[in-house]
Amino acid sequence: MSLKSKKIFLALSVIVPFLFYCLYYYGMMVSNAPYKFNEFQYIVFEYGMGDSLVNKYNSKTHDYQYVNASDKLVKTKLKLNKDDLLYLH
Repeated sequence: MSLKSKKIFLALSVIVPFLFYCLYYYGMMVSNAPYKFNEFQYIVFEYGMGDSLVNKYNSKTHDYQYVNASDKLVKTKLKLNKDDLLYLH
């Protein structure tokens, strides 16, 4: 067998079935997601270092607070559009 034939055989016997399996597996995972986006109401993020979760976002009230570079707590309103919420979902 030539080198080109070996590469074609390898692609057909290993790589192509693997790609088909990945598409099938992740397609089923996405279609059977536990929560659909149209059922999505709001999301709350709280994050920070250790036990101090001072950085917060609530998409229902649009409240966003974070600690800036000079260690000051900043509170503001941040409205996310539908595309951003879909990405976070």
